[in-house]
Amino acid sequence: MPAAAAKSPHTLKDYAGLLAALTQDGLEVMVIGGCAVGAYAELRGETVYSGDLDVYTTTDTQIQVMDWAARHGIKLVKRPQPRALSVAFLEWQGKEINVLTETKGLPPPAEAFQEGRVFHLKDQGGLDVLVVDPYDLLRCKLEVNREKDRPHQEVLRRFLEEEVVESFRAETKARDRIAPAQRLLEVLGARYLPEGLARRLLPHARLASDFRFLLGRAPGAEFAEEVLRAVPESLGLREDLERIRDRRQS
Repeated sequence: MPAAAAKSPHTLKDYAGLLAALTQDGLEVMVIGGCAVGAYAELRGETVYSGDLDVYTTTDTQIQVMDWAARHGIKLVKRPQPRALSVAFLEWQGKEINVLTETKGLPPPAEAFQEGRVFHLKDQGGLDVLVVDPYDLLRCKLEVNREKDRPHQEVLRRFLEEEVVESFRAETKARDRIAPAQRLLEVLGARYLPEGLARRLLPHARLASDFRFLLGRAPGAEFAEEVLRAVPESLGLREDLERIRDRRQS
């Protein structure tokens, strides 16, 4: 990566001016990388800094951004190289900006945009910034798996576990209650829930589908028995759940 700009610690808000200018000129980009991790961390009262801003976009928009940068006096440090990672490096106000069109773990930009989440930066004139979906971001961090990505993995896991618990607690439809947990397991490549998360979910179980899910994804035999003991008799699930338990043990 070019050593053009200083690698000082920054947050998403430090790039608001650039992102606002891109948005104003109709150039759609999505924030990924460390600044995206920091955006989700801030929702939990944590602070994560990044030495640069990574944004994700289509190939056509990447070309437009490079032309736009030249017109606005923003230094183009390096163009994308053939047969290499398709990234353009810019320098804006002494800060490094990386404009990517592909990276490990993320779907193509057009698809990623559909799943992204909008962050409203109240202190930055009410700017709305599109940030990559946290499940996609965790998958990216796991697949890239550099040493500097590992603390980010843990930040994202904490954030997503809170989202899983809140959905299990508050959603009313069976699919909406379970979907975040299923997606987290998919991203982690795990068959069973982490024990700590499973134990946080159990007190909020109330639908038949909740108990079936928890038993099927139980992290061990002891927790499976706890699920069975927690099932209300009124649901009439005992025999059904015992069969699920027995299949797991066979």
